[in-house]
Amino acid sequence: MVSATLSAVSTTATQTTPARPAPGKTASGKTAACEAWADMRALVVGDEAFGEVRRISAEVGLTAALMKALLKLSPEHPVAMRELADQFGCDASYVTALVDGLEKAGMAERQAHPTDRRIKVVVPTDKGTETVARVEGLLAKPPSAFERLSRAEQQQLRDLMSKLNDPASDHVGT
Repeated sequence: MVSATLSAVSTTATQTTPARPAPGKTASGKTAACEAWADMRALVVGDEAFGEVRRISAEVGLTAALMKALLKLSPEHPVAMRELADQFGCDASYVTALVDGLEKAGMAERQAHPTDRRIKVVVPTDKGTETVARVEGLLAKPPSAFERLSRAEQQQLRDLMSKLNDPASDHVGT
């Protein structure tokens, strides 16, 4: 009887006493950095973001894949097709299909490399450069979730993101 009572008290105590997270962890058992990263990924690759990318690509007359490839091009820095394949982690044949699509849309053109004519580089056309500027302007609109933040919170988020994106900011916790 005493054993059953102690067992019941022990069970009740564990049910009502919340477990304390380990040092540096949140209630979910993850670090705050892990939780923040998961939230950032959800915001950037969530349904609203994908829908916006599809809407913008349709608005400029490209598929999302062609738009992504176009955004990698610069008139000042021609990029080799092999380099595009490496950046995208795909076969050269896929990049060939992408560049074919961009050429067909009048957005990019292949040129011979300035010092090695065996290499083909890709540059945006004037139309492609104008489209990149338009797409970047459309992509600059933040997701609707930002409306939940006050102006001060938006500024704080901007400052924190700048710190995360600054390679000179390699000081932990500063």
